[in-house]
Amino acid sequence: MSHQALTYRLAIFLIGFGLLGFGCFCLQRLTARGSESTQFSATESYALDPDWLEVRQLLATKCLECHRSENKRTDFTSYESLIAAKDDLGDLLIVPGKSDESPLWDQICWNVENHADSDLPEMPMMPPDEMEWLTEVQLTTIKRWIDRGALQYQLPKTCNITPLTTYDFPSAKQCKACHPRQYTEWSRSMHAYAQHSPAFVAFNDTLQERTGGTLGTFCSRCHTPIGTTLGENGLLPNTLRSKISMEGVTCVVCHRRKEKRYKASGRISIAPGQVLDSCIYGPFEDTVSQELGAHPTEGHSYLKSSQFCAECHDVTNPAGVRLEEAFSEWQNSPAAQQGQTCQGCHMSPVQGQHYADFERPLGRAAEVPGVDPKHLPLRRLSNHTMAG
Repeated sequence: MSHQALTYRLAIFLIGFGLLGFGCFCLQRLTARGSESTQFSATESYALDPDWLEVRQLLATKCLECHRSENKRTDFTSYESLIAAKDDLGDLLIVPGKSDESPLWDQICWNVENHADSDLPEMPMMPPDEMEWLTEVQLTTIKRWIDRGALQYQLPKTCNITPLTTYDFPSAKQCKACHPRQYTEWSRSMHAYAQHSPAFVAFNDTLQERTGGTLGTFCSRCHTPIGTTLGENGLLPNTLRSKISMEGVTCVVCHRRKEKRYKASGRISIAPGQVLDSCIYGPFEDTVSQELGAHPTEGHSYLKSSQFCAECHDVTNPAGVRLEEAFSEWQNSPAAQQGQTCQGCHMSPVQGQHYADFERPLGRAAEVPGVDPKHLPLRRLSNHTMAG
């Protein structure tokens, strides 16, 4: 073997040995870091409970109508206030780990299955509305949550991004507590049934099949904006969608939109957060909700413009084909020239007949439990049936 070849092999050996040593050093450091991470995780305790989100939603829909921070009753608006809540005798409403000793459980439990030998009362003390009494499954969930320690759901401190969940958007039923008139009107509207529509479902399924699923959320993002925001794709059947997704164009879809998107074909942004967390945008500039301890509000004139409706009601596909032109047709109509907006006809007291704002009936926009109606201003009310 020549001297040059020997030198070359020796160099290769030294380089390989050096790389091996460096690899062992890195492995040692990674192992040490892994041990530190394991030790950190073992010593840190996080209050994680899989039932908390469901319990929070139950309390929000069943109890917050009365149990708010501004009322004389106990405050259920946050986990901290719920755990600190006491009954009239000064006892904690929730005794972690002991549902049988928790006054909250005594107030909500009842003989839901109507067993003849049951010791439970025939009706619960709370909620007062019979239609809101908790079902057997709901009672079981709350009892299990208390018995496990009544823990909150939160992310570890090492995670700085909170993923959106179905509980980050208020249900229309929560809005019903203070806005029963608007809820009743909306509940029979096509907005409420947008994702339920069998015609839409069949149409969407056909297009998904013919495009091999590449259609994505092009149709569903207008029919279930919250579901799309939560990551539900266009192929997902209704049986697997979340409850808030099946509310279609629900209250916060319109009233949690501040940014103007214009002709967006349903690409809209909706601010997440529970009822008291994010601002609710409405047509009135002089808001009083903050004085009542309700959700933050702000007047937004864009909500009253026809352009607001165009974000979903003027649809152009990626190829540039104009599929729906409701806004464009209005824009080129005599109604637009006369200053008549979409809302002027579709949200008027007489469906199909245009009413200007000053012509609409006066009334209270809200009915806040525990608040004298005299403290609420009279408003020019809109009809949320929105007939087509």
